[in-house]
Amino acid sequence: MKKKLLVGLVTGLFVVGIVGTASATMIEDFESGSFGAGWVTVGGFGSVSTSAAHDGSYGVTDPEWTYYTGADGQVSEGDSISAWFKAGTGRFYLGFDADGSGGDSFVSAPNTSDIRFQENPGYGFIELNTSSQSWNIGNWYFAEVLLGPGNTAIGNLYGSDGTTLLNTVSHTFSDGFGGGVAIRSFGGFNIDTISVNSAAPVPEPATMLLFGIGIAGLAGSRIRRKKK
Repeated sequence: MKKKLLVGLVTGLFVVGIVGTASATMIEDFESGSFGAGWVTVGGFGSVSTSAAHDGSYGVTDPEWTYYTGADGQVSEGDSISAWFKAGTGRFYLGFDADGSGGDSFVSAPNTSDIRFQENPGYGFIELNTSSQSWNIGNWYFAEVLLGPGNTAIGNLYGSDGTTLLNTVSHTFSDGFGGGVAIRSFGGFNIDTISVNSAAPVPEPATMLLFGIGIAGLAGSRIRRKKK
């Protein structure tokens, strides 16, 4: 009986784990030949063209601060955001917590040979933690920001395959995560395929335990009926 109960608990926890799996949403691929609905620019949309594409037909070159107001791009703790970019000589900003008053950003910065975090109140800048990074101008990279517990963000830089981790930097912000995604670049950067990975809520431990016990009880009930 103990073995049956253990099997039931493990099965229940595994099922709950599947329920809590994150889901990715691509919020902009520029395939309409422009930014889609929901984007607001602070200084200009940049140039959408076929020459700026990473995948598909279109990407964008050097937009000024532009933030997304759509519900599918609003982020919170446990979410992540990502984008492809082709390195220029300046900087690419992958922003979060963004609205009309500003936001925060993970910055890929060939002009200072690093990656870093910034706060961007009023779409100005306050420099935060940095990590040195060498760059190949003209190469594609994949940028990702993980919004973790305790207001700590982790910025990951991947190579052109999208899986080889090249560098990482983290910063603990003074306020919680919320607001939308934003982008900006200068110095000849191409940007494409901006996505949000929204983490589904995972049940509390007590709920998970009860679910597992329920699975175990159901299994035991079926066994008892077979013996009759």
